[in-house]
Amino acid sequence: MHLKESLESFLKKRYALPLIVILTLAVDTLLLTAGTCLTTVLIALLTFAIPYYAGLRNVKKFLLIGLVAFLVITAAWPSVFLSQTPGPVNSPATAGDKITGATVTPYRGSGETAYNFTATVYLVNNRSNEPTAYLNYISLGGNDTKTVRMNAVERGGGIYDCYYETTLPEGVYYFAINMSGTDGNVSTYSRSGPINADYGAAYMALLMPVLKETVVMFLLYFILVMIFWWGQKAREEKRKKYPEPELDASEDEEIFYCSNCGAPVKKSDRFCPKCGEILEDDEESEEEVEA
Repeated sequence: MHLKESLESFLKKRYALPLIVILTLAVDTLLLTAGTCLTTVLIALLTFAIPYYAGLRNVKKFLLIGLVAFLVITAAWPSVFLSQTPGPVNSPATAGDKITGATVTPYRGSGETAYNFTATVYLVNNRSNEPTAYLNYISLGGNDTKTVRMNAVERGGGIYDCYYETTLPEGVYYFAINMSGTDGNVSTYSRSGPINADYGAAYMALLMPVLKETVVMFLLYFILVMIFWWGQKAREEKRKKYPEPELDASEDEEIFYCSNCGAPVKKSDRFCPKCGEILEDDEESEEEVEA
């Protein structure tokens, strides 16, 4: 049995659609765990691609799978985020001053938990002047970034340990550390942390930004489904305009299939009677290659 026939047989089973949904959700969850910068686009693409390559061609079922998938993603994404503890972050690699190992401990807390932000600063040419490093942090959904100067302890050789300890209001935070270096401003990438809230409060704080992301995902997915639907409609119109020719089965002439639309054609035909594609003669093509 060919793959196409196998897929058609599979889609007739009652359990086919649930299995496709489960497979799609499993792959989407793995992408959420990976947390790449292309997560939004990749999830939208794969949510469409997996059912498509499983043989699904029904637009209503595509929309149903997308709706279920993105509802589950909206509910699961905050939990996936809260289950992870990101590692330290650094400033982009340059030949000048740099900041490495920026982190906060503890990553989770509540109430009056004291959080210690730390990073290591490397100064080029072992400069003797103490670095002026700043901690910038903001709560998720907040508009006001707090900036404070960090304390620095010299290790020697132009290396300094910078730290700052503070308590925070309830919320989910993001932070970065920056300073003025030999090549201008040096800053680490933004990193999540700390989470100063219990699980329920942190989940609700994450739910709104996650909902915005999944709306974008669904819009991308919907565009893909609409492109697919438009392609189906275009093919249907083409079939109406160029109906399949009725071939006389009693003829001895060999029957082929058009490479463009798949319609049956006679060997003597120069054009496909369905789509108008120019048909190449295999023998002539072989002679041209030999020449």
